[in-house]
Amino acid sequence: MKSAFPEWKGEVISSTVVAEALLRCPGVLEATAYSVRIVGHEEQPCMGAVVLAPGTNVEDAVSLAKIHLSAKERDRNADA
Repeated sequence: MKSAFPEWKGEVISSTVVAEALLRCPGVLEATAYSVRIVGHEEQPCMGAVVLAPGTNVEDAVSLAKIHLSAKERDRNADA
C-alpha cells in the first residue's frame, strides 16, 4: 500500500514537516502543505501554499524552504 505522505529524497516526510519548513522562512506569514494525487501517477507529491508579507521575494522563500527541508533530513539521518 502506498503511503499518503509525500517523499523527499526517497524518504517519506509528513506534510507538517513541509509546512514547518515554509513557516521558518522570513516573510512567510502563513503556510500549509498537503499531498496531492496526480492522475496516472502513484506518487503523491506535496503541495505547499503560503501567504507572503508584502515585498517578500517568492524565489528567495522557496530557496530557504529547500534549505530548511535539507537540514531536517540531515538531522533525521544523524539519529540513525
